[in-house]
Amino acid sequence: FNGEVEKNFIGEVSKYTVKAILNGKKAMFSFENENLDVDFIVSKLTQNIQSVTTDEVSSIFAGSEKYPTLAKVESDFKNVSASEKIELIKKVYNKAKSYDSRLVNFPYCEYMEASNKREVLNSKGLHLVKEIEYGGAILSAVARENGETQDGMGINIKLKFSEINADEVAEKACKEAISMLGA
Repeated sequence: FNGEVEKNFIGEVSKYTVKAILNGKKAMFSFENENLDVDFIVSKLTQNIQSVTTDEVSSIFAGSEKYPTLAKVESDFKNVSASEKIELIKKVYNKAKSYDSRLVNFPYCEYMEASNKREVLNSKGLHLVKEIEYGGAILSAVARENGETQDGMGINIKLKFSEINADEVAEKACKEAISMLGA
């Protein structure tokens, strides 16, 4: 890292899980390719059901009468520029680098963010959706003294970019690594 961006990667992964019941036996099939043919998915579910060895009879949950309303936390990650995110992680690195002379390496210093959407629906009319976005900074610090080497990690994950604390990440990783020396 050495204070410079090595890699900037934006990726998107979607995962789908389909569950089915046939003749009282339940099976599931998970996949990432949203363009899979429905007949293929049904075929996989059927194969999975045929491998079920339990005699337990399954049923579809129709849903509860009422669900609590979850307050949606409005995140600000999409409103933050890439350069601001890079500056945050540089701040983590620079704070850690100046923390203590016994800190000799920072194997990784990363910024990450993710959004998750979980949707549950069934043939009885149940349809629930929950979405969440989060992000954070991660730092690994290595301390060395008298031939002994120890490491520490700092992680700060928040629901809003504006709440990520660079100083907290650096301090946690550095303190942890240094505190292990001579322990």
